[in-house]
Amino acid sequence: MRRTLFTFMTTFLVPLVSVLGQDTILEPGQIIRVTASQYDLRRTRVRLVGFRSESLQVQYVRKRLDHARVRTDSLQLAVPLSAVSKLETPAGRRSNWDKGAKTGAILGGVAGLALGVAFASCDDDWLCPTGFGQKAGTVASSTAIGGLAGGIVGAVIGAMSSREAWQEVPVGPARIGILPQASGFVVTASMRF
Repeated sequence: MRRTLFTFMTTFLVPLVSVLGQDTILEPGQIIRVTASQYDLRRTRVRLVGFRSESLQVQYVRKRLDHARVRTDSLQLAVPLSAVSKLETPAGRRSNWDKGAKTGAILGGVAGLALGVAFASCDDDWLCPTGFGQKAGTVASSTAIGGLAGGIVGAVIGAMSSREAWQEVPVGPARIGILPQASGFVVTASMRF
């Protein structure tokens, strides 16, 4: 009987889960990120306590100022699935090379622009550009070289650090989950119209 049930689940239910885009199972105790505007949750990290009648039971820490001191409150909240606009689960760590490259390119480009303008505005030396075309070319090339060099340096620095990556879990009308249990599997399904 168990072998037949397992064959049925792997043949029909697992492909159905992947077709619906629900290949992530939420478990109590897991850290997730919830966006629910009605409950003042905007990409807020919460601990999933459990599920209760089409709502998520979550626990999170909120910081507030109290007489110039930061106080933390541990809150527990039931958020209906209908109010959740975005639900995310941790997906490991990812490199910051892209953010570093963008920041480095902007800073390097600004520095190159400043140096190019300063060099193009000189008129004392025989090395200074003389015509408008030469001055414009000097400013453009120094900006491009500064941006490229800054982008490379920023990418290298960003690659040395990482940040937590998040994967969005669909909060659609159809949900099917397969939860492993000690005695077998529990199949859960819910549909909203």
